Amino acid sequence: MMVGVNISDEQLGSIADRTIQEADQNGDNSISFNEFIKVGKVQHIYVWAGGGGHYLILT
Repeated sequence: MMVGVNISDEQLGSIADRTIQEADQNGDNSISFNEFIKVGKVQHIYVWAGGGGHYLILT
């Protein structure tokens, strides 16, 4: 992870494209929730509805 480093829009786009390609297991050029969970190594999912909307916390 690059913290405190300024990158160009082109570099950011390249990073995003590579990340999607690596996470996209079924080849549909998008990341499903299940693919996201696997790549992000999410262990816990907390979901609740509050007065201001719905909340999702992944840890």
